[in-house]
Amino acid sequence: MLYALLAVFVFWCIRLFSHELAQIQAQMPALEWSRFSVAIGLCGALSLLNYVLRIIRWQSFLTRLGHGFTFSRSALYYVAGFAFTLSPGKVGELARVRYYQDHGVPATTVTAAFFVERLLDLVAVLAMSLLIFSRLLIGNNYQSLLLVTVLLLLGCALAMAWVPWQKLGSRHPILAKVATMLDQAKALLKPGVLLWAALLSLLAWGAEGMGLGVLLEPLSAHSIDWPTAAGIYAIAVLAGALSFLPGGLGGTEAVMAALLHQQGLSL
Repeated sequence: MLYALLAVFVFWCIRLFSHELAQIQAQMPALEWSRFSVAIGLCGALSLLNYVLRIIRWQSFLTRLGHGFTFSRSALYYVAGFAFTLSPGKVGELARVRYYQDHGVPATTVTAAFFVERLLDLVAVLAMSLLIFSRLLIGNNYQSLLLVTVLLLLGCALAMAWVPWQKLGSRHPILAKVATMLDQAKALLKPGVLLWAALLSLLAWGAEGMGLGVLLEPLSAHSIDWPTAAGIYAIAVLAGALSFLPGGLGGTEAVMAALLHQQGLSL
């Protein structure tokens, strides 16, 4: 029954996707279908690269914390967490804790890796926002503010590696677990590990942002370079996160559409 339901779901997705593509072609008769098909394929490949790089980062975090797993196992558990990604702040992805319990991995270890992962995602998306933020607002003060924010986040992450969290932990059970989690996160906040993971984060989210630029090329007569598209993508993702809507749905798309329209694209 499970495989039958999966087959029906895949068939439904293909039908829905075909219907959407037909609508695009009907509204844009001048669209070169061959170029658009290549763009969709390349956009999908870049999105897949995003997830592969993030899985590699996740696997390296757990290995650093003393729990090595194969890439296939890490990928399975990482992707399975996306079933709960529509929770506010995507904290539902902490369901990964459940998957690792059978392997004897403490919840605090998975939480520590998740905390550093989210911190680096924020740093990467903020850094990408610098590509376009100064063009959207008059003057460079806002760009400087974002740059300072990125540096402060990295500085705070490095500083956290030297704080004796266990000594600061309280006897309260919840605070004690938070202290244990932050203490374990220190192993991932050392300069070498942190910078390497930050580079992976930037490459991963940069690939996703480039995908937007690739997709726009055959759709619009207005030329939007890839750095600008990546910056728009990053700002839209930030806006969706700040909206506290489940998964940022609605907020991300509205901001992205508004920014692209500002760049000359028709609604």
